[in-house]
Amino acid sequence: MKEIFKSRVFLSGSIVATVVSFFYFYQYIYVFQLADNPSENKKYIKFSQDLASLIKSPNITNYEKKIILGELESTNQALSNLLKNIDEINLDSVKGSSEIVKRLENILKGSDIDGYITEMKKEKKELLKQVVSFRKLSETNQWPTLIKISSSVVDKVSKLDLNTKLSDLNVERNGIAKDINYMDRITNVSSIDKKSKEIIKERTESINLRLESFQKSLVPLTMLAEQMDLLLKELADWNKLIEEKAAGNLIVIENKEIQIRNAKWEYLLFILVSISALYLFASYERKILAKSRSEEVLSVIKNSLFSTNYKDYTSEYGDEFNENLKI
Repeated sequence: MKEIFKSRVFLSGSIVATVVSFFYFYQYIYVFQLADNPSENKKYIKFSQDLASLIKSPNITNYEKKIILGELESTNQALSNLLKNIDEINLDSVKGSSEIVKRLENILKGSDIDGYITEMKKEKKELLKQVVSFRKLSETNQWPTLIKISSSVVDKVSKLDLNTKLSDLNVERNGIAKDINYMDRITNVSSIDKKSKEIIKERTESINLRLESFQKSLVPLTMLAEQMDLLLKELADWNKLIEEKAAGNLIVIENKEIQIRNAKWEYLLFILVSISALYLFASYERKILAKSRSEEVLSVIKNSLFSTNYKDYTSEYGDEFNENLKI
């Protein structure tokens, strides 16, 4: 064990570890100071003010309307900038920061909704085509009550994408479903002939199926809107914490404390890894050296005692060793 600690590898490695230790203490004394730094704190105050403005901006408040219209470019850019600013500023000490980042990333990943918007518009177009066709059928056959109800349905369907909330779309869908159900009930108790009743039933069933398809096309958009609603609530609460901490310079101080704590653990881990690595390298060096010496001793014995050709070892081991070998 003593030989290992005295080996060249261990000693040279210890010197390197000592230099790194001095560097760490320099960092501890001069860099990781818990000093009050007003200029550093200003960036947190500005971040909080910018975040408050973003929460109230039309890009965020009109998010659902933008989803319905498929116009999310400006909103996504605003959220991407927010994520970038969070990454550039150290907010680890503020509770909920990691959750906010994760929510932002999920929303940005799920905001590629062109396919969903296309599907929704397609389903709305087909639905409108079917209800208009039903109204024409009613007009052709002069069914006044069905003309009135179907005209109302046509009006509702044509205005579906004018809503500003996805929840309003769901309400409209329920209203349309009730109107179609009402048309079925009116038809059943009317004096319309049996064959016409069958045609009406077939048409209303087809409209209901198309209405269900339209409802399904809204599911991904509704989920995205719900994520955004949660984000807005979390951002408001999170910004209050940032504002409070920034007012007392607590973010700067707590960040420094986190840096110091992490640096201590990193230093201890470095020392343990260094000692372990140096011990292994020194042990390996000792084994190699022992093997080399044993081979050298065997060579001397063979060449001096069991060979007729005498070899001079003065250059390797000195005159005294060489003379003693001759005796």
